[in-house]
Amino acid sequence: MIVQEYIVYMGSLQDKLYSLTSHHVSTLESVLEGSSVSNSLLRSYNRSFNGFVAKLTERERLKLASMKVIVSVFPNRILKTQTVKSWDFMGFPQTANRNPFVESDTIVVVIDSGIWPESESFSDKGFGPPPRKWKGNESDPFEKDPVAIGAFHAMEKGILTLQAGGNDGPSLGTISSVAPWLMSVAASNTDQRIIDEMVLRNGTSITVLSINAFSLNGTRFPLVHGKKASRKCSDSKARMCEYECLDEGLIKGKIVLCDSPDEIEEAFAAGALGCITTMAYNDDTFVFPLLASVLNPADYASLVSYVNSTKYV
Repeated sequence: MIVQEYIVYMGSLQDKLYSLTSHHVSTLESVLEGSSVSNSLLRSYNRSFNGFVAKLTERERLKLASMKVIVSVFPNRILKTQTVKSWDFMGFPQTANRNPFVESDTIVVVIDSGIWPESESFSDKGFGPPPRKWKGNESDPFEKDPVAIGAFHAMEKGILTLQAGGNDGPSLGTISSVAPWLMSVAASNTDQRIIDEMVLRNGTSITVLSINAFSLNGTRFPLVHGKKASRKCSDSKARMCEYECLDEGLIKGKIVLCDSPDEIEEAFAAGALGCITTMAYNDDTFVFPLLASVLNPADYASLVSYVNSTKYV
């Protein structure tokens, strides 16, 4: 039975005449089939919005999603850092002197000649009021977007959220979020290509993309491909380092090769010393929670071949 982590979003905070955590527990108890609340409930949100995180089966997820008190149920995922140098590029170092008097009571104005409230395009002349049965669903696309949800509840408290537009372009529809209550900021022209050098036991040197605050002090560590680091998954899943595929006993103290960059966090959770992965478009460098490097597809394929054909790497 496959169990995954899900965020259960229940909307805005209402009156506090009852304990939200107790409500979350009772809601979860009503759908659990083979697990206890103590093993399933991971986090209860009761400060900015109403919701919780729990480990659920697909059947349990569907039962929760069908409840009237539930707005949405979606996978709990790790969001990656979008930028590491923008504040320095903008002249806002972390050591800058702050002036609370100047920074307080700031009004943010959006100037866009295409949005004019008095325009006839926004006129409701000739329209009656919305029918009573209409509950409003204009925000449906954002009910499973954690950034949009967090920004919405920040807006309710008068806080403007700014987010990076993301690095997934230039195709259409690739901006991080289009929620109208947050401000998306476009990418700068700061060079994000930060390179490092990886040296194999045979003396071969490979240029990699890497931002690391970790030091190996010149010590050599063994490499292992994901497909040889699992006893419970198929080769196709293990080579990607998919969820719960990696065997801690096979990767501890080693640097694991993962064919998918989306699963680096899984290598970290399983206890790997480090991770090497590949990306087709690798002009950007990302920050990861462990020692990690990104190779272009050709170099990565060569490295996998070397690792799988060499006894001591």
